[in-house]
Amino acid sequence: MSAQAESNLQHGARKFHFLAVDAQDIPFGASSFDVVIANHMLFHVPNRRKALGEFQRVLKKGGRFFATTVGKENNRELNELIVTIDPHLDRWSKELPDRFTFENGRIQLEEWFSEVRLTAYPDSLLITEPQPLIDYYLSSIEKVSESLRCELTKFVRCAFENTPVLHVTKETGIFSAVR
Repeated sequence: MSAQAESNLQHGARKFHFLAVDAQDIPFGASSFDVVIANHMLFHVPNRRKALGEFQRVLKKGGRFFATTVGKENNRELNELIVTIDPHLDRWSKELPDRFTFENGRIQLEEWFSEVRLTAYPDSLLITEPQPLIDYYLSSIEKVSESLRCELTKFVRCAFENTPVLHVTKETGIFSAVR
């Protein structure tokens, strides 16, 4: 994503510098930035409290923090479908309660920031062909046996015979906060 952003912005009037850093140990001094953005990444950070402390530290007083995330209803239909094939593939509902989400993001941010607001982005996804869904599932499973690959492919293709369009709930949005 960083390389794509750098490529997109290289011909602009303003010069940008790109640096990949650990959110838990940001190599900039206190009050260095007006804005910090955490785009769908906080649920991956091992020590979120440390990262949020770092974001607050590098923001100037009055600076804005933005964090995008999802809620428990996001992709619900996709999860329900995959656990029908194999209940062990239910990563999302097991991991979600401990992650940074719509449901728990506010309380995590209020420890570090003021004026915390959530703006939801109402959306949905309509899947009209089985192969992109099969590819999505296979890309999200760490170890795929040939038997699981075959079973998943057969199951998804069969699901599309019964329902030509799969509606998927998308629950995504952005928290904004002030230092």
